Amino acid sequence: MFPTLASVVEGHMYEDPDLCHAMIHSLNQWMLDEWGFGEDGQFFATPVITLMDAEKALEEAKWIVSKGSKVVLMRPSFVPGKLGPRGMGSSEFDPIYELLAANNVIITFHNSDNGVYDMYERHQKSEYASQGEYQPFKKTDPLELVMDLNQQTVGHNLAGLVCHGVFDRHPNLKVCYVETGVAWLYPLWERMAHVYNMAPQLFTRHPHDVIREHVWFHPHFEENPKRLIDLVGVDHVIFGSDWPHPEGLVRPADWVECLEGLSEEDKDKIMRTNMMKLLDLVPETEAKRANA
Repeated sequence: MFPTLASVVEGHMYEDPDLCHAMIHSLNQWMLDEWGFGEDGQFFATPVITLMDAEKALEEAKWIVSKGSKVVLMRPSFVPGKLGPRGMGSSEFDPIYELLAANNVIITFHNSDNGVYDMYERHQKSEYASQGEYQPFKKTDPLELVMDLNQQTVGHNLAGLVCHGVFDRHPNLKVCYVETGVAWLYPLWERMAHVYNMAPQLFTRHPHDVIREHVWFHPHFEENPKRLIDLVGVDHVIFGSDWPHPEGLVRPADWVECLEGLSEEDKDKIMRTNMMKLLDLVPETEAKRANA
């Protein structure tokens, strides 16, 4: 369970990282008090980490680990800060990744205020000129939807993690892209293969192999999951829902109908077991078998 709109806060506090860190810790503390981070084994509220100040981010990560959370939420974009923007693959964030990986805490990336909205503003009609602060749910121009800067930014985020060696330095790190869809993955997949074929010496291993090992994906219900499975394998595809937003269905479990043609075992993996394994939970049926 993700905190509503928490993923967009960072984009509105570039000039004051201290405020952003304080606000996010306050939110995390509230979620812990009201929901808990999964103590009941059913509802896993997701605490947030901003990387704007790496030292403060590490302290937040330590606090989150101490409270037993199995997941954290980060914004899938560049990292703003007092010294300017930098990529999430920067080595200054290694202590955070090391801590999370050592405690089997999954990093989840959720659609957010991507920080590059000005790219659309350069192309918009004068009639649509921005009137004050960016509002993520105020969609008036079809060009904005077609450009879909969230998709581009998410792709750049994963590319940065892979190309800058985050998973090489942290071989146990796991990340998951939620409510981002997967349409952005396919051109990135092809581009990575092209660059690897041109200059394999720039990589320690094929980027496709890195993604297949470390990354999980939540496709939208209207996207063909079989195409994704062909690339990353069925064990790295997960189900999710955000109804009444368009990323979800009125009856969330109806998403299984999108998996027509898959085996019952593979359907079960996508709808349930893959996520339970990520959360280090033993499915009830497997527990019963173990005790039989």
